[in-house]
Amino acid sequence: MDNQLSKKELEQYWEGLKMLIDLAEGDHSIVAATIDDILEHTPTTLQELREGLAEAQSSKVQLAAHSLKSSMMLVGADYLSSLCQQLESDAAAGIGRPAKPAE
Repeated sequence: MDNQLSKKELEQYWEGLKMLIDLAEGDHSIVAATIDDILEHTPTTLQELREGLAEAQSSKVQLAAHSLKSSMMLVGADYLSSLCQQLESDAAAGIGRPAKPAE
């Protein structure tokens, strides 16, 4: 598997980083702290997403997907952010819930 990013992907990440720097008004310590926070919390949020999907808990899926969407958007991971947006929307609409047993 090729782990190298395409030029387009690098440009997207760079744009995300520039946006983060702009939001932090150029304060690189805020940028570093934000990235550290994302790196620290993303594994837990992914686990919560997995659990929510496995347990068909739409509110848990929706919350985790929303958190991941925002984090991915901040670092320019637009594709991942859009996938999280879709998961969040699907969970809000109840898509993916198990069917109710027939009575």
